[in-house]
Amino acid sequence: MTPARQTIALVVLLMAAALSCALAYTKLDRLSARASAAAREFGESRAQLAALSKSPTAGPGAIPQVNELNRRLRDAADASGVADKLISVEPGESNRLPDADVQEMLVFLRLESLTMPQLAGFLHRLASVDPSSHAKTIELSAPGTGAESAKPQAVETWQADVTLSYLSYAPRS
Repeated sequence: MTPARQTIALVVLLMAAALSCALAYTKLDRLSARASAAAREFGESRAQLAALSKSPTAGPGAIPQVNELNRRLRDAADASGVADKLISVEPGESNRLPDADVQEMLVFLRLESLTMPQLAGFLHRLASVDPSSHAKTIELSAPGTGAESAKPQAVETWQADVTLSYLSYAPRS
C-alpha cells in the first residue's frame, strides 16, 4: 500500500471515529437528561410519600366519618335516581388488614326493587363522587315473597345487598 493510500485510509478511519464519538455523545446526553428527570420525579414521589406517612388521616384514602359517609351515599343515590330504593346504610368497625399498614371499614347497603342499570348507575356515581369507596361484594336476590312479587313484571327488579370497602393508611405503632 502506498503512503498516499495509507493516509487516505487513516483519514477515513479518523472521520468514522469522530462520527461515532459524536453519535455516542448525543445519545449519552439524551440519556443523561432522562436520568435527571427520573431522579427529580423520584425525589418528588418520596416527598409525597413522606407527607402521606406523617398524616395518615389526611388525603383521599382516609375513612370518612359516619355523617360524611351517609351524606356521600345519599348524594350518589339522589344523583342516580335511587334515593327511595336505598333502604339501609350500616357502617362497620374499622379493622386492620393482616400484615399491612392499612385499616378497612366495611359499609353494608341494602337497596330494594331496583333494576341492574339502576344499581350499576348508583355504584358508578358513588365511585365518581367518592373514589375511596370500593364495592367489595354485591349480592342479588329476588324482591319480596308477597302477592306483588307473584305478578309478572315488565322489568326485572332485584334486592341488592352491597358491601363497600374503605381503606386507610394506618402505620402500626
